[in-house]
Amino acid sequence: MAAHPKVTHELHPYRRQGLRPRPLKGIWAAALTPFQPDGAIDEDGFRRNLRHWVDDLGIDGVFVSGKQGEFFSMSLAERKRTFDIAVAEIGGARTILSCSDQNLDTVIELARHAQAIGSNYIVVHAPVLHFLTSRTRRC
Repeated sequence: MAAHPKVTHELHPYRRQGLRPRPLKGIWAAALTPFQPDGAIDEDGFRRNLRHWVDDLGIDGVFVSGKQGEFFSMSLAERKRTFDIAVAEIGGARTILSCSDQNLDTVIELARHAQAIGSNYIVVHAPVLHFLTSRTRRC
């Protein structure tokens, strides 16, 4: 199988310097993404939540825009914005950014964005599959 044409095999800056990101330790939580009544991301609420989880509750890091963060309901720009906010608020060493998607080009674009803004970690899970059965309610 040929490599995806947009994928490069450049070393992460840590690797170029012979360093490795710190191992994940402690308590990491899945961050919920708050939304305003009109469906827009509640950016101030998200910032407050991040600060509360880290400063008040002592959470070591957060998993951003995963399933509990409702990545599937956000545009690409909104997902990038949640990444930007999380890294700006609590730092790249305290974030795991979900780059999961049905589309490989989207996965790669999100991963490159995560690297560009200084996140140490990303996660990509298998695409979400939707199955209908005779017992599934159809709307």
